[in-house]
Amino acid sequence: MYKVFFNERIIRIMPNNRLEGKTADLQLVGTGRENELTRLVNHFLKSEQKELNLAAENPQKIWEKFKKKFKLIKAAGGIVQQNGQYLFIFRRGKWDLPKGKIDKSETKRQAAIREVEEECGIKGLEIKRKLQNTWHIYQSGYADTKGEWVLKKTSWFEMKYRGNMQPIPQLEEDITEARWLASNEIGIVMGNTYPNLKELIYNFIGSSFV
Repeated sequence: MYKVFFNERIIRIMPNNRLEGKTADLQLVGTGRENELTRLVNHFLKSEQKELNLAAENPQKIWEKFKKKFKLIKAAGGIVQQNGQYLFIFRRGKWDLPKGKIDKSETKRQAAIREVEEECGIKGLEIKRKLQNTWHIYQSGYADTKGEWVLKKTSWFEMKYRGNMQPIPQLEEDITEARWLASNEIGIVMGNTYPNLKELIYNFIGSSFV
């Protein structure tokens, strides 16, 4: 299954046989029906529809066609652990995880470490393993791409920090707080963060904070 978030809303692309029980909003899409895919996606983006469930015999082909309808941006970030605590940032009114765009000269891992270091003001991170990717859509507000629809892929990594530097928020990136939280404190994050991050955090840390 492919999942893409748009604010509090979601698009799913999956095999025909995976949507039993969701027939009320099920949309069947064939690999050759380019115009139908475009119509469904455009309607979703402009409407207040909560979910768009696209079923196909070949979901991967639909996914490839779907991605071509957006400007693709790749980013990387991390869930950082230290002594049973996790590093979060507070940006533009919501709790978030440190992440940022991958530069052309970087690997995903290099970008993830650099972005966490820049946004949280710490050095000496170690990547332990790759986590799931997240995808979300937004409309660009930057001058050179203003109004353009963007599909952002973020590659996430589990990281360890064994240093003793206190996190410092990167204010120029609108980050007003960088804080270590224990697993039993993460409820405050889950109550005010993005849906794609809720899923990532839940899958990684588990249900101890619910």
